[in-house]
Amino acid sequence: MIESLVSQLPEIYQPIYGYPALSSKVSRPCFDRLEKISDIYIALRSLLGRQVRVLDLGCAQGFFSLKLAEWGAIVHGIDYLDKNIEVCQALAQENPALSATFEQGRIEEVIDRIESDQYDMVLGLSVFHHIVQEKGQSFVKNMIDKAAVHVGVLVVELALREEPLYWAAAQPENPRWLLESVAFVHEMARHETHLAAIPRPLFVASNRFWLLMDSAEEFSKWSEDPHHLAVGAHKKSRRYFWGQRYILKQLQFNHEFGERNKAEYLKEIRIKELLPNVSKLVKYGCSEDEGWLISEKIPGRLLLDLIRDGAKFDTRSVILGVLSQLASLERDGFYHDDVRTWNVIVEKNGLAHLIDCGSISEKPEDCVWPRNIFFSFIIFVYEISKGIVEHPDPLRSMAISPYGLPEPYKTWIKSFWNRPMAEWSFGKMHDSLNKMPLHGYREAPLETAEELWARAIEEAIEKQKVFASYIRDKNRKEIDDLNLMTSRAMQAHSVEINLLKTSFEKLEQSLSRHIQEVAIAEKQLEFSNANYFRAENKISELEHQLAREREISFQNANQVSHGAEVAICHTSSEKDVYEHEKKINELTQNSHHWWLRACELEKERNALLNSWSWKLTSPLRKVAKFLIAPGSSLRSSINYLLFHSIEILSKPIAYAMPFILRRPWVVNRVNKWLFKYPPLYRQLVDVARRGGVLPGAGTYSPPKVIAIASANGDDENMSSRAHGIYLELKAAVEKKKRGK
Repeated sequence: MIESLVSQLPEIYQPIYGYPALSSKVSRPCFDRLEKISDIYIALRSLLGRQVRVLDLGCAQGFFSLKLAEWGAIVHGIDYLDKNIEVCQALAQENPALSATFEQGRIEEVIDRIESDQYDMVLGLSVFHHIVQEKGQSFVKNMIDKAAVHVGVLVVELALREEPLYWAAAQPENPRWLLESVAFVHEMARHETHLAAIPRPLFVASNRFWLLMDSAEEFSKWSEDPHHLAVGAHKKSRRYFWGQRYILKQLQFNHEFGERNKAEYLKEIRIKELLPNVSKLVKYGCSEDEGWLISEKIPGRLLLDLIRDGAKFDTRSVILGVLSQLASLERDGFYHDDVRTWNVIVEKNGLAHLIDCGSISEKPEDCVWPRNIFFSFIIFVYEISKGIVEHPDPLRSMAISPYGLPEPYKTWIKSFWNRPMAEWSFGKMHDSLNKMPLHGYREAPLETAEELWARAIEEAIEKQKVFASYIRDKNRKEIDDLNLMTSRAMQAHSVEINLLKTSFEKLEQSLSRHIQEVAIAEKQLEFSNANYFRAENKISELEHQLAREREISFQNANQVSHGAEVAICHTSSEKDVYEHEKKINELTQNSHHWWLRACELEKERNALLNSWSWKLTSPLRKVAKFLIAPGSSLRSSINYLLFHSIEILSKPIAYAMPFILRRPWVVNRVNKWLFKYPPLYRQLVDVARRGGVLPGAGTYSPPKVIAIASANGDDENMSSRAHGIYLELKAAVEKKKRGK
């Protein structure tokens, strides 16, 4: 039964589950993708702690569905082709222990009725590009977004625009765009297909889980920015995911910030190797386009968030905790170039942890102004002691001197202020602050001109910064208002825009169909012309053979003197003549059939060539033809020159033709070569007829249906040449009869 159903398939796309003998001519072996899907399935099953419910979109012959069911999944497969579903259902009946069901239907309709938590995983392997070609990119993007909202994990294989197939032009420039709205997206691998050597990407995507190699965790929140002050700082080249135990950081390498992201990725790995006690990095990996870092999640909150919320914390304890870690790094010859409130996590017990190991290096310099690591740390102390963290755009706070700090931090920093910078160190700063008493300080007035000048400069710069921030915020508000107005205007005209977009998509699809129809019609016309010319050539050969038989018949008639011999020769000749006439009749009928078919196809082709869609796309086709197949364009140019050369030299060629036709062996060789090039043969026949070498004048015309006259019939439907041969044969037969 399975063998019979498989034999009716238009294509054995996947291996037939449980039938390796039927899978010898499979289009795609599928085991490479199955290995990656297996990793996702095992990680998800371990995370959920139960059976995984799977929806297989475009299940084909059910290979992936049945394999997942074999591993314990509950699977439902969907495919549009009824023959595929018949095979799947028959295989499911042969394996009743597997929890697999199948249904015929369209993918978009199934996703439209999908419910929340109905499935844990959805497979969509090389199916969405057909819907993109039919209904557009936005339609498919919205469809995938809806599936991601209701389903735990998506595993999708997406076709590429670079593939040399008819639907390729409809695909997005970057296939990841279709998954842009999904929180976690990871390209697992790329695999070649049976259609092209260009490998297609296989993605795993989810709004609930991250799945990397053998790691999987549910995340509670995610963001493209690590904190609220870093709005758009990384231009959407990074994503952060917060799980219960770990934090995942994804970095895009194929981005304008790609080099910076790759450098930070490599720095974190290096710190993990050099300072394992400092780094919380537990797993990492990368591909050509992205890198990922999984770190232990430290319990607590960002210091920045504590300050924003006005929460109480021990300022001195936080400063000492950060200094202790900076001093430890300093002893090992390393420095942190981004000591900020958003890179410090404070536990409930007040213990502070400095994070972001990608900012650790051997270079004692801050990542931005004021560059000096100690000055930068003073600004950090100012922010947390004052409880004010300003936006770092365009610069951080200018409070570098100790004169604006509250006690005891003012006295503490002043003790270093007049020392040479070479004597400064985080270790000394930690020890100095740790020894200072908590209380007993009184606010002393500024005494020296240097102190007064430094404080005045800082106050002036701070006021200028406030004004610059006001101007920046005002400009941003105006931009936001303008964007809001634009958005409202676009919404007001969304119906017209969507209608126009739909019209363009329909026009594009119509043009694509017309181009395909023209290509098919041209192929059919070429095939019909080839059959027609082969039949006409066969007729010509038989006519030559008839002429030779006639000569033999005349020679026999002159040589045979006895009546019996004449009768035998006469009977044999008549029989041969009849057989050849019968063959001529059959071939002529066949030739006429193909000529009629060629006329129909030529009408269809002319209608398509005269359509507006064909004329509008003419420049595009010419450019594409030259770019895609320069060899074909060269052949077309040569054919063009050859055609016009024959037309120009038609008269000399017509004069030379009788000389060639009088020599049968030359004719046979020339015809044998010309049969390979029907258009050239047709043009030469046309030249011969216009020159009077062959019967009929003007352009090449179809042959008439020849009805060979019987003894009692007429010969009105014969061509002039066939009629002449017939009369000669008839005269020869009459002569033989008289001789008898």
